[in-house]
Amino acid sequence: MSIKNISRWEFEQLLPERSAIEATIGEQVEWWAQKAGRFIGTIAKGIAEPGWRYILLVRDEGGRFRICRLRGGIESLPAATQQLLTVMETTDAEDEIKTAGETPAQPGAESKETTPCANT
Repeated sequence: MSIKNISRWEFEQLLPERSAIEATIGEQVEWWAQKAGRFIGTIAKGIAEPGWRYILLVRDEGGRFRICRLRGGIESLPAATQQLLTVMETTDAEDEIKTAGETPAQPGAESKETTPCANT
């Protein structure tokens, strides 16, 4: 997977509902995106609790981003960045494995859950 650091403006174009994110995790300082646009993440300085935190969002079938992972209490910005990038890579790899194992849906068959983080 290819992950890139993006600007706040780029992040806001992907996620216009950002005010809810800031209220949840604090003042954002870094923004990341999977180049394919399926995952985005941000790192923030905690408000109520000390330390850094990150949030990973995944695009659902309707095209909206949903919270996939949220973690706080991280001791430093570099540690938060490393943890977010690792979880983005891991989540994408797990999703690729699930998707690769799928077979085309048969009429009347139940569909498989392919949304990353569905079991987290």
